[in-house]
Amino acid sequence: MFPSPLRAAALAAALIPAIGSAAPLTLEQALRLAVERSETARAARAGVASAAEAAKVAGQLPDPVIRAGVENLPVTGGDRFSTTHDSMTMKRIGVSQEWLSAEKRSARQAAADAVVARESVNPRAAAAEVRLQTALAYVDAWFADEVLKLTTLMEHHAHEELEAAKGRLASSTASSQEVLAVTGARAMAEDESAEVRQAQATARVALQRWASGGPAA
Repeated sequence: MFPSPLRAAALAAALIPAIGSAAPLTLEQALRLAVERSETARAARAGVASAAEAAKVAGQLPDPVIRAGVENLPVTGGDRFSTTHDSMTMKRIGVSQEWLSAEKRSARQAAADAVVARESVNPRAAAAEVRLQTALAYVDAWFADEVLKLTTLMEHHAHEELEAAKGRLASSTASSQEVLAVTGARAMAEDESAEVRQAQATARVALQRWASGGPAA
C-alpha cells in the first residue's frame, strides 16, 4: 500500500491530526500505548531478563547436591519404620559437587553472554514492529475518515440534485429519464458511502487492537 512503510509512518507523525471521536488518539499516543501494552514486546523484555539471570551463574560451578537415604528399613513387625532398632538398617547422607574445568565454565559463560546479547535485540525489534504496524493502522483509519467525508459530501450533492430534478420535472423543464438518472447516481453515492463506512469501522477496529497491545485479527 505504501512505497516505504517507515516513510509513511514519519509523514503520518508530521501531518496527521488526531482521528475522530471513535478513536480519539493522536499518532504518538497510539504508538506509545501499543508498545506499552504489546504482549510481544513484554515477552521480549522477559526473555532478556531470563537470559540475564541465567548468565549470572553460567560460569559458576553447579550447586552442591545433598543425597540422603535409608537402606533395609523394616516395614513390618514391631520395629516397622524404625531407623534405630534393627542393626541392618543403615542411614546414608552425603554431599556431591560436580566439577567443571575453568575452560568449560568460561565457554558456558561466553555462550550465556551471547544469548543475552541476542535477546537484548528482541525488545527493540518488537517495539519497532509494533510502532510500524500501529502507524500504518493509524494511516488507514485516517484515510478512511477522509474518504468518508468526500463520499458523504457527494451523497449530499446527489440528494440535492435529485430534489432539483424532481422540481424541474414538476415544472415540465426536465424529463423523467433525467430524474431516473439522477436517482441512480444518488443510489450509487449512498452505496459508496456505505462501503466506506464499513472500511472505516474495520480500520478503526484494527487501530484499536494495535493500541490495546495486540495485532489486528
